[in-house]
Amino acid sequence: MLIAPRIVRAFMLVASPPSDKDLGHWRDMVTINVFDRVHNGDALAATANSILANYEKHGKIVRADSKPRTPSRPAEHLIVSLLGNPSLVEAAFARVLLIDDIGVVVVYSHRIYGKDAAQPMGDWVKANGPAIERTLMSWDGVPPPSLLKRLPQSP
Repeated sequence: MLIAPRIVRAFMLVASPPSDKDLGHWRDMVTINVFDRVHNGDALAATANSILANYEKHGKIVRADSKPRTPSRPAEHLIVSLLGNPSLVEAAFARVLLIDDIGVVVVYSHRIYGKDAAQPMGDWVKANGPAIERTLMSWDGVPPPSLLKRLPQSP
């Protein structure tokens, strides 16, 4: 059974080249979502499955993987997908993990705009995807939820 945990806090950091001043037309973005009702491996796996199902509904899954739990680290999940519409294609790399026993999803996204974006995106994913996966899955600087919750909140 898929469970769709409610996102309580979503924090977004937008990174774009200096020449790209229109945030409505971004190319690269990191989004951190905190799922404060996710506290264990089973709930984390359900969250990952929910994200996977949502991505499948709206695009194509390129890759999904899990790092099993070890005595020193809880399980983690990776979902790589291609999403799009007639005007853009987005590659989304989602890492689903527990930090301080709270569910966190870190998504690195890259967009290519235009009706003919599929081929350039395929080339981009082939050239950059493995390095992005390694970097995202090894990033040990993901801010803990307690720190994120202290940031100013929008309504």
